[in-house]
Amino acid sequence: MANIFVRFWRYMTGWMHDGLSKAEAERPDIVYKQAIEDQTQRYQQMEEAVSGLVANRARLDEDLKKAENSLIEVRSTMEHAIINAQGSDKEAAEEAILVGSMLQEEEEKLVQRIYQLTESRDSVRAQVENYQEKLVEFRHSINQLQTERDEAVAQARVDKQTIELNRQLQGMSTESDMQSLNELRNNLGRLRAQATMSEEMQSESLDARVRKYKNAVRSDAAKAKFLQRVEESKALEAGTAGENESGSAGESASLSARERFLERVEGSSKDSEKGSDLPAKE
Repeated sequence: MANIFVRFWRYMTGWMHDGLSKAEAERPDIVYKQAIEDQTQRYQQMEEAVSGLVANRARLDEDLKKAENSLIEVRSTMEHAIINAQGSDKEAAEEAILVGSMLQEEEEKLVQRIYQLTESRDSVRAQVENYQEKLVEFRHSINQLQTERDEAVAQARVDKQTIELNRQLQGMSTESDMQSLNELRNNLGRLRAQATMSEEMQSESLDARVRKYKNAVRSDAAKAKFLQRVEESKALEAGTAGENESGSAGESASLSARERFLERVEGSSKDSEKGSDLPAKE
């Protein structure tokens, strides 16, 4: 059961990390801003620490100066004690020896204190100088980070504009205005296609009417020719009947006339078939 929670936690962590990485790539200025703020906060903390060292150095300098002044005073008093210790007045000499012994101890303590204070002051001074150099370097790194941020943000904007321009050129823009423009272009193209199709259909309808008219004209002409031939056939039959009465000589002429009539009928049929085989659109 615990393994399920561990796997779920890892999945959620990876999912959030992936989403955060994508969001950071979309807004690099925010990432740089946070980094600069963190570095600036660290710089301020280091600056406060160095300020404390500087204050400690100033205090050591003051203590050292006081110790040196005390040593000068002790040594001056000791010189008087040495002179009195060499005098003829025994009581004054003994008192000078006693005071001189105390001053001797005080001098040794002051010398030791001055030595310690000098070492401490020199150590603090070295630390202050070292940290001041680091502060200068740290401040320079923050300035470089700010410059890098400006360049990265500018480059990211240029890259986004370049990608969007390429998408526009390829007709794959994700911007709403470009999508509307592409849809308008597609609609206009479809409208033009419909108009072209309508013109083609109108042209086809006109051709069909022309073909119908030509067929009607050919039908009327064929009908007139056929009626003409019927009249010729009637006249031919009437002439044939008269010739039969005149004898056998006219019979041969009648047969020849019938053959010519049949030939004309066959020729008219062939002409009609050829006329129907003509192309519909001229």
